Amino acid sequence: MIKISTTLQTCRMVLMVANARGLHLRPASQLVNVASQFDADIVVEHKGRKANAKSLIGVVTLRADEGARLTVKARGQDAPEALKAIRDLFCLVSPAAA
Repeated sequence: MIKISTTLQTCRMVLMVANARGLHLRPASQLVNVASQFDADIVVEHKGRKANAKSLIGVVTLRADEGARLTVKARGQDAPEALKAIRDLFCLVSPAAA
């Protein structure tokens, strides 16, 4: 008998929205594009609302304004890599660019 065990990692981080327009359609679509590259389940939370990070409508409906704190949780084998990529995206996007 072969026993295969898969350990799922759960990771969490908090990010701040620096864009003067908040997390509107363009930066939200960039977030969805990055999140969609990973198998992990990724959820973004803001003011009690939760959205699948791979859903553009879900992310936009969070209505996160400039300065909003977003909690991002990822669960899966590639969760750490997913959160690192999302963090890198938030660091790359300048407040005036999007």
